[in-house]
Parts: sequence; structure tokens; C-alpha cells
Amino acid sequence: MLRKIISYLSSAIKSNTGVSSLSMVVVFTGIMAIVILAVVCVCMLIEVITSKTITSSLDGYAAIITAVAGLVAAVGIPKAITNYSERKYSSEDNNDKVF
Repeated sequence: MLRKIISYLSSAIKSNTGVSSLSMVVVFTGIMAIVILAVVCVCMLIEVITSKTITSSLDGYAAIITAVAGLVAAVGIPKAITNYSERKYSSEDNNDKVF
């Protein structure tokens, strides 16, 4: 199981030119976002289980979730632009296409 995960992550980091640092940042940002959101969920579950209600500020939770979404978007948009430009300007696909 662990080998499959490592194999999948190593294949996600690779690009046409070798190992892409931008792909590595995207993968690690995704992992970090999952961990942060899991911590928020666990905190809310512990609060509901112990006090039977949510007494903490939901605005704080919303700010954390928005910050994580902004981080993922800020890292994902340049990766999407890079992938688009790699496909658009690759020499093997560009022979018979008119843009």
C-alpha cells in the first residue's frame, strides 16, 4: 500500500522534462490542505461530542477554510497555465493545428 502511494506521488511529480518542482509543490500543497482541513474537522467533532453544541466562532473556521482554498488556488493556477502552454506549444502536436 505504501509503495503504491509512493509510486503514485512520484509519477505525479514527473513531467515531460523530468521532475517538476511546480508539480511537487502542488502535490505537497494538496497533502497539507488535506491535513489542515482534517484538523479543523476533528476540532469541530471533539467540540460537538464534548459539549453537544458548537460554541466556538464559525467565522474562524470559515477563515481557515478560505485560506486553504486560496492557497490551493494560488498554487494550482500556475500549474494549469504551465500545462496548457506545454501542450499548446509542443512541437509534435503543433504541426497541423492552426491557433
